[in-house]
Amino acid sequence: MREIAGVLFILAGLLGGLAVASHAGSILAGLQGWLVSSFGRAWFVPVAAVIALGAYMLWPRAPRPRVLDVLAGTIAVIALVGLFGLAAQAGGSAGRAIDDVMVGLAGTWGAWALLVAGLVIGLIVTIHFSPGALIATVVKTMQAAFAERRRLERLVAAPTDQTKGAVKTTP
Repeated sequence: MREIAGVLFILAGLLGGLAVASHAGSILAGLQGWLVSSFGRAWFVPVAAVIALGAYMLWPRAPRPRVLDVLAGTIAVIALVGLFGLAAQAGGSAGRAIDDVMVGLAGTWGAWALLVAGLVIGLIVTIHFSPGALIATVVKTMQAAFAERRRLERLVAAPTDQTKGAVKTTP
């Protein structure tokens, strides 16, 4: 029974993605209208959430989810939709509702801070996302890119030291 529900969730998510990607007049126009009006440009958030839920239900011997993980994931999803609403009024009616609550609670800048914090903390708790590891990876990547740039500059540079002392001989 769990596998059937998982397949149906994945099917619903794929149909939602197809509905938004398809042109007007398709059989999925109602689903497209609901997703776009409810979530705006953040339509992919509920689609991805439903597909992830279906994949979890298909996972053999899946670990039992902790209430804290589910709560943190829900907060991260709500914060993401709210950030879409704050950034460009692109969160649909759900984004507007989240934004209205957050702006009323803490003002515009406070809403930004709370939503970003909710997203980051939700990701840390749910998927064990590490901002420190991300920053360290970015720094190491930048150092490697700089080292590669210096290596290429040395490789392409004219060999000035070798040409000064060399004597041209002809056979």
